[in-house]
Amino acid sequence: MKQVFRQDGQNTIKEAAQKGASVIVCAGTSMSRAVYDAQRDWKDVRFLLLEAEPVSESGRSRLRGNTESLEIDVSEAGYLAGYAAVQAGYTHLGYIGQKNEENGTKYGTGYALGAEAAAADLGLGENSITLDYTYRKSSSVSPSYLEKIKSWYGEGGQILFSDGASYQNVLGAAASAAGGALIANGGVEEYANAVLKVRLDYGTAVYNALKEMKQKDFEGGKIVTRGVTDQEISLEWNQDAVPYFTEDQYRALCAKFSAEDFSIPDGDALSSPDQYKLSCVSVQKVK
Repeated sequence: MKQVFRQDGQNTIKEAAQKGASVIVCAGTSMSRAVYDAQRDWKDVRFLLLEAEPVSESGRSRLRGNTESLEIDVSEAGYLAGYAAVQAGYTHLGYIGQKNEENGTKYGTGYALGAEAAAADLGLGENSITLDYTYRKSSSVSPSYLEKIKSWYGEGGQILFSDGASYQNVLGAAASAAGGALIANGGVEEYANAVLKVRLDYGTAVYNALKEMKQKDFEGGKIVTRGVTDQEISLEWNQDAVPYFTEDQYRALCAKFSAEDFSIPDGDALSSPDQYKLSCVSVQKVK
């Protein structure tokens, strides 16, 4: 197996294939074009592409029989975060994501719908939960953004979640400085005020996918989506900080994802809350 993450993907894949790699793992949209060509040129090699699909120079997407795309449904991670935050007693939530990244809207949609579901389960009334959100054009932030986040906490914001971009470090610092709560999104960093943390276990997802790909009867040409039911998205929490969210509640929450009638719709629930029938959650856009 050869892992490929570099921009010069075509040469790297060629080198790996020539050295006898039977399975090549590639990650991200930067490898989409390289895998699109390689899956045709190296038919005896199997390709696993993470969080992307093979795409040609003209924009055509195609998954051949020796290729599988693997993605983790981050909207489920957002749902866990929103549900747990409301169950833990928070009523003024915040979210920051990247508008131009699909994951930015997926996390936000799951976050809003999870909060709505928790509020309904608790019997809370209309507009009982406030969810402020900001979509950023990029993951880069200036030092002044720290003060902006601190001000949000100072004006009543209680707990903040993001799509896990590089500005999460700024959010962690702001939460600590303002005494506000944070929902950490993956990574190895530890934040003093992170009362909840969602984890995306790509290692286990890739391991399970590779086991399947090494079978003789492997059938590629498809997108495989993993999530909570696969135990590849999970939630951790500080029991002292959020005593109102228990293990029993977490198990019941995870069981929701196995129900036949459960699904998280596509789209952007933050930009178009009326389309998602949010009643308990009042969504507000902030600059």
